[in-house]
Amino acid sequence: MGRHSLKVALALPYASFVEVNMCKAFEKAGMDCCLVTSQRERLDYRAKMGSIEFERFEETIELPCIMDNHLLSAYAPFPLVPSMFDVVKKLDVDIVSVSEHISSATWMFAVRKKKWKTVLTEHGNCWKSPRDKIYNLLTKKVLIPRLDGFVGIALKSKAFLESLGARRVKVIPNPIDCNLFRPIVRYSERENIVLFAGRVDTSRRLHLLIKAMQNVSRKVDNVKLWIVGARGNLSEYLKKEKNIGYLGAKAHVEMPMYYNKAKVLVNTVAGAGCGCITSEALACGTPIVGIEDLDFPFAWKNGECGYLTKNNSENLADAIIKLLLDEKQVHKNCRGIALREFSYEVVGKKYQEVFEKIEN
Repeated sequence: MGRHSLKVALALPYASFVEVNMCKAFEKAGMDCCLVTSQRERLDYRAKMGSIEFERFEETIELPCIMDNHLLSAYAPFPLVPSMFDVVKKLDVDIVSVSEHISSATWMFAVRKKKWKTVLTEHGNCWKSPRDKIYNLLTKKVLIPRLDGFVGIALKSKAFLESLGARRVKVIPNPIDCNLFRPIVRYSERENIVLFAGRVDTSRRLHLLIKAMQNVSRKVDNVKLWIVGARGNLSEYLKKEKNIGYLGAKAHVEMPMYYNKAKVLVNTVAGAGCGCITSEALACGTPIVGIEDLDFPFAWKNGECGYLTKNNSENLADAIIKLLLDEKQVHKNCRGIALREFSYEVVGKKYQEVFEKIEN
């Protein structure tokens, strides 16, 4: 008699390519998966990123949601999906996988328990606003004791969950499609292009990179900065800068082309987890430069697949120059690290182990 195939519902108020990738990773591990979400686009700060086109997961149930009031959304930045609980109940699943401790779906499936086990995946690690402090207290006292398993996408996400009382937290990064994101252009054939992917905003510390590029251009010939992302408060400023190409927001499937044209990806987001931008670049053989508070699912070693620097333009420029000159051939390690850490097969198997341990 064969082993029981786990049935998993990935339940969240809205979905992106991140959640689609998680469903595909679950399927790769032999689990039956359904994505249950709302018909709503992302709310709060993510809405400013614009609509990013991505492939939909085949087994997706989209439900109507409520809460459009801006005052309410400031304190509950995820829409409410009242019918989600009953829909998941009818699916008769073994595991409900939820994301973020402040999500309405996370609280719904933790408080209204049925026979399934509920597993929380936490993506963030910098929850420090007045609103966040309220959520953190409630999470520690009410939510954490009601959940069955915990995953952090990187080391600091794990530490954040542990600070709220979570135990046996596993580190599992967001999966990516390593067949879509792969080296296409030889690294030696690439131009001196530095790539930034994200909202064009000071909150992303893009102004540090722009300043750093002035130093880089003095030491590296024909260097360019390409920026891919939705408009923000620096959009008009970019028009005044030389050697900067602002390319606007791009569909997810277009990104491999840009990663493959760049010699360096720079991620300057404050306190960021190892998001898909970083892992996708590595899968394309493109080394990265980040600020030292960038979070990874593994112990970082400078010079292995890039560099983490202090939060200033001078150190940022030095790291970019090292990679553009390519003296240590850092790019040769990038693809292997991506396959080891972020592929559907690896991530799916890690989640399966977590789910089966909880089930048993």
